[in-house]
Amino acid sequence: ACLTLSPVLSTIRLEMGDKSIDVARALERRRAWLIGWALFCCYAYFFYVGGNWNVESHYAQTFALAEHGRLIIDDYPFLPRGGGDAAFYRGHYYSDKLIGPSLVAAPVYRLLREVATASEISYPWDFYIAFRLTNVVANALPSALLGALLYLFLAELGLTAQLRVWLAFAYGLGALAFHYSTVFFGH
Repeated sequence: ACLTLSPVLSTIRLEMGDKSIDVARALERRRAWLIGWALFCCYAYFFYVGGNWNVESHYAQTFALAEHGRLIIDDYPFLPRGGGDAAFYRGHYYSDKLIGPSLVAAPVYRLLREVATASEISYPWDFYIAFRLTNVVANALPSALLGALLYLFLAELGLTAQLRVWLAFAYGLGALAFHYSTVFFGH
C-alpha cells in the first residue's frame, strides 16, 4: 500500500507561498531517496579487508597521487611482493589500472588521511580508515545515487512503483553493481 499512489493523491497540490508542490512527485522523490539511502547503507556495510591485487593496485595509485602527486607506487606500504597487479618500468612500479577512479578518489583520500592523522590514529589504521571511507564516498555513494536515479528514470517509462522499486533493488543488490560498489575494483 505504501508503494502505490491513489488517483486522489496524484491530483492534490499543496500551496506554499508562490510555489506549488505536486504531492505525487514529492512522494516519488522521497521514495527514490529512500532507495538510494538503503543501497548506500548496504554498500557501506560491506568492505574490503585486503589481499586482492586489483584493489591494492587502485589503492596504490590513489595513495601515490594523493601523497606524492605522481603515479609511481613504490612507496605504497601494502604493495605485494613483486608488485602484485602492477607494471615495472625503468626501476619503478606503476599501477596498470585506469587512472580515472584514482583521480576521483585521491582528493577524498587526502582529506580523510589528514583527518585521521590529526585525530592521532596510529599507523596502519589511518590508512585503513582513510581508504575505507574513500571507497564509501567515491564508490558507494555514486552507485547508490544511480539506483535512486534508475527508479526515477523508470517512472518516465511508465512502469508501476512496485516494479520500479523491485528493479532498482535488483540492479543495486542483485547485479554486479553490488560487488563493484563495495570494493575499489574495476575492469
